[in-house]
Amino acid sequence: MTALLVTTDLMATSTAHGAASQAGVELKTVSPNAALEAAGEATRFVALDLTAKVADLAAWAASIRTAAPNATLLAYGPHVHEARLEAARESGFDLVVSRGQFHQKMADLLRTYAAPSGPSSAN
Repeated sequence: MTALLVTTDLMATSTAHGAASQAGVELKTVSPNAALEAAGEATRFVALDLTAKVADLAAWAASIRTAAPNATLLAYGPHVHEARLEAARESGFDLVVSRGQFHQKMADLLRTYAAPSGPSSAN
């Protein structure tokens, strides 16, 4: 597996899987509680939907970084949730974007960060 979409929004999953197919990337959709188990050495990209319930973003991000050290971590959420987007930035996510930006650029993000020839990390 090369990418994880961490969300509880079922509407987003079909769009994401279409973008992953277009980008040539294997994508697995999981809930926040299942993300740590699903992440591993082969995971290159993890996108967290900030509307999903994650109590401690910094601890969650640190756990994912340990499980998937080569992954780029992206957080996305509604642009009006400014405090949550800022909390993701402060928690060490590599990229933080609005939900609209994520959905608009999803195939490019997956191609850039999750494809086998993409960077191993945005850091």
